[in-house]
Amino acid sequence: MGIGQIIYNGARQAPGYTAPCFDPAPTFVFSGRNSTSYSSNLPPFNSGDYTMTITFNCTVTQTIIDFTINKATPTLSVTNSPVTYNGSAQSAVLSSSVPGATPTSVKYNGSATVPMDAATYAVTADFTPTDAVNYNSLTSATAGNFTINKATPTLSVTNSPVIYNGSAQSAVLSSSVPGATPTSVKYNGSATIPTNAATYAVTADFTPTDAVNYNSLTSATAGNFIIKMPDNIIFEVPNVFTPNGDGLNDVLKIITNAGIKELRSFKIFSRQGNLVFESRDLSRGWDGKYKDNLLPADIYYWTAIYVDINNVTKSKTDTFLLLK
Repeated sequence: MGIGQIIYNGARQAPGYTAPCFDPAPTFVFSGRNSTSYSSNLPPFNSGDYTMTITFNCTVTQTIIDFTINKATPTLSVTNSPVTYNGSAQSAVLSSSVPGATPTSVKYNGSATVPMDAATYAVTADFTPTDAVNYNSLTSATAGNFTINKATPTLSVTNSPVIYNGSAQSAVLSSSVPGATPTSVKYNGSATIPTNAATYAVTADFTPTDAVNYNSLTSATAGNFIIKMPDNIIFEVPNVFTPNGDGLNDVLKIITNAGIKELRSFKIFSRQGNLVFESRDLSRGWDGKYKDNLLPADIYYWTAIYVDINNVTKSKTDTFLLLK
């Protein structure tokens, strides 16, 4: 007589044995022992204590074997790991290998507090199976790890588009979470701040204030930065001005916008065709004087040659009235 230990697996089970002789069809009888009630020619499947009696007809010999089918131990596992940090507490979702009640007394690294911060947490829980006959209940059983990954912040350009003005213009970057000012800003891969009208792919580095829960960024995409041409190109000269020293409209100036790239010539002539003023500076105006003498009220005309931001050379002429 011997005792065999077997683990419940949901199927009929019997211990192994050694036959004293060849018998193609020995007779089996299974009966319960101790507090287990069972009697059948078929092996049992529930957990409990049993006796297996084998009759070998070849020698009319009986072999009696005591054996036990022990309860199986279910397992728990975390099914929703990893998750990403979102600023709120996040619970592990547990699954059991057999039907039963919802796992209870869930703990994360030994704490019952549901975690919020990015980290890896060892999860334990209690569990009561529906089939308490064949499965053990669990207390503080390991369910694996629950990982909350760091979130990745984003960068965006907040001042696009801007209008071409002939000077370098920087993209203004905003981050989705607090942190240091973005650094190593590049435009189409270059650290040079752009001037020309174009669309620039912007990248930058960023270090968040909360380094526990957010990843730092290196050469992260921030959206495009657009420097666009003005919707219209303005080059005008007032049709009247009054250089009388009252501080109002004393200087005749070219009215323009960023659509003008270069002034190649600006000339003012008297009615008689005499040149009285010449300049290649867009910001310079005429005070109505020629050789330090204020010219008389009259009609004058001007001519200009300029280059716009499309690199097109244009010429223009018109008249104006000088009043005193």
